[in-house]
Amino acid sequence: IYRAQVLPLALQAIREGNLDVRNITHVIAVSCTGLAAPGLDLMLLQALDLPAHTHRTCVHYMGCYAAVHALKQADQICRAEPEAQVLVVCVELCTLHFQSDTSWDHLTSSLLFADGAAALVVRGEAAVKQAHADGAAGSEDGGLRLRHFYSEVALDGWQEMTWDPDEKGFLMRLGRGVPFMLQSRTRELVSRALNSASAVAQLSAQDIAHWAIHPGGRLILDLFARELALPDHALWASRQVLQDYGNMSSPTVLFVLKALLQEGLTGPLFLAAFGPGLTMETALCEPC
Repeated sequence: IYRAQVLPLALQAIREGNLDVRNITHVIAVSCTGLAAPGLDLMLLQALDLPAHTHRTCVHYMGCYAAVHALKQADQICRAEPEAQVLVVCVELCTLHFQSDTSWDHLTSSLLFADGAAALVVRGEAAVKQAHADGAAGSEDGGLRLRHFYSEVALDGWQEMTWDPDEKGFLMRLGRGVPFMLQSRTRELVSRALNSASAVAQLSAQDIAHWAIHPGGRLILDLFARELALPDHALWASRQVLQDYGNMSSPTVLFVLKALLQEGLTGPLFLAAFGPGLTMETALCEPC
């Protein structure tokens, strides 16, 4: 099922995003809910009729924070190669791994996780100028400049979130303590992330106009907002995506980002996602 469905979902995300893929130089394919060889990267190469020499990278098995990791890779590519145009595609089929098991972990996973796909294009500075000259830059919803990335791993949460192959399929363990472990680190994480970005912007949490936080669950969002003393509406996009789609693993934070872009950005945006490790990936962005 994964092999049959992963490409159609990826192409649907590209089509619905109205992405211009004519001059793509790099492809980053993100997925942790299935494996295939040839993989999604090669499927996209063939389906989009991209040149055979297109650079390809696969981000596998990182879970919910993988989209931020892929954005970081795309940003590094574009800084090294200003003419680069990087297609990032995240596809997850979480429902393939629902288990006939009534334990707390499995019931929680089945209630929370869902299927989803998201796609975007990251362009280097020279490619952006060329896209404007060609009249193609406005084909996507809004525009966002990636400014800085910051990541931390809380190794004491190693066993709180696991995802292992088994003779029954892929088995997830989602510890009840995950939201509280994240809460205890939220304020310091955001502070360190913003401090590490001081070379590009001197910002505090109060300066952030928009928050794109991975909705790993309602409690995670509640505790995140409480720890940073955010107003009730600050995480509206994350709450809306959780309500409408559930947690789709890697594409989810990109759904949140899309909702914010469609609403219109008025200032700096802080993006964060969490996953196994316990890993916390963040990005600081601003409207173009």
